[in-house]
Amino acid sequence: MGHWPPTLAGVPWSAADWTYVAEGAANVIVRYTGQPVWPYVNTTPGPEHGAVLALRLPKMRFDVSSTNGYPPLDAYIDKVLSQLIPKEALPTLQCITFTPGTSALTPFLEQLAANIEPFRPEARREAGTIDTAPSFIWAMRDWSYAPPRDGVPQLLVEIKPKAGIVCNGPTNDENKRKHTKYRMHRIQRAAPHQGAVPPVTPHEFASWYDPLDFFSADRARISKAVHALCIDWASAPKNNFSVMCNGRKLDFEADKRLLCASLHSTEKDLLETLALAVTDSLCSPQNQSILSNIVAQQARLDGPGIEELARRWEALTGASLQDGPEDCSRTVLPLSPPPLQDYVNAVRKNPAMHIATLDELYTTVILYMIGATIKDASIFLRLGALPALHLVDLDPKPLTKLRGYVRDDVSISRMFGRWAAQND
Repeated sequence: MGHWPPTLAGVPWSAADWTYVAEGAANVIVRYTGQPVWPYVNTTPGPEHGAVLALRLPKMRFDVSSTNGYPPLDAYIDKVLSQLIPKEALPTLQCITFTPGTSALTPFLEQLAANIEPFRPEARREAGTIDTAPSFIWAMRDWSYAPPRDGVPQLLVEIKPKAGIVCNGPTNDENKRKHTKYRMHRIQRAAPHQGAVPPVTPHEFASWYDPLDFFSADRARISKAVHALCIDWASAPKNNFSVMCNGRKLDFEADKRLLCASLHSTEKDLLETLALAVTDSLCSPQNQSILSNIVAQQARLDGPGIEELARRWEALTGASLQDGPEDCSRTVLPLSPPPLQDYVNAVRKNPAMHIATLDELYTTVILYMIGATIKDASIFLRLGALPALHLVDLDPKPLTKLRGYVRDDVSISRMFGRWAAQND
């Protein structure tokens, strides 16, 4: 035994032992639910006893955006992100390689894909299917599960805090110096139909979750942010906050009894008790150190900001990021996958606040996209014992997403400006 998760070469695989958990744009997550045996479950004594494995299954997507050609996730985490984020907050991955058509994993993946297909959201099924012939898959700890403690189910919280920064570079929109992109974007999403000014009052806007509060290092402001997340989750679940138990996302109304038992709370005080437990965990010295590091890297990697980055791109390449062709492979600075060494070299530098050369532009683009990964990461937090947080969803962002970021920035800024003018 020893280190966990261990190397998994040669272990038997049964599709019946794995259950669908969740998925993102590029991967599906399944967790082990079979008999509690090594190496699928950590059976060694200690604080991590009972932890279980999860697998990240790559998808074949029907759109054009892909991470093919980008560094493998383990190398990206080990060589790039670990230079920016404390290692204890980053996931440990084991790569399972196999040859499609000859490996025992081939029938396993084919059967597993068939088993979990009915549990996948319709929108995800329409966007892509599970790749049953990849060159490798990833094994990691399942952070949606914690073993019961003294017979009581343990809760985990997943938070996608988003960027806890405002624009610090040149901008034509002063609103971006006062409000986070998350809150400005939420105004845009609140529009009843395209082009309509959202019917959101200033009072309602002030009550919304604010990443600036979450990353403030001030307990009162962190508590305010957590309360807003809990209220959103209880009233209309969003992807910024979820509560999990035994690998399952909980529903506030349907799972009140379980929530009350795990939190030792009454129904009346449930939201307050949950918010307090999350706040206590986030405010631990270890977690505050990690969060302070995350937001500092968000600010540093953002550099001059997307608006100035787009201006300098056009000035140096002669092409518009917002309105240029979708095929960027033949532009002066192609948005093709950078080799791992380019990422490694970039993180040793700071973004150029005044971009004067194509080399500076290239480095600043890479750093901005690394920052985009950190801004979009999710935090897993176990309530109660072992409160240290862990980051997931750390794949490198395709450089081709830069065009979409520029277009989003323009449309979000325009809509928020209309809403702000109407609510002066």
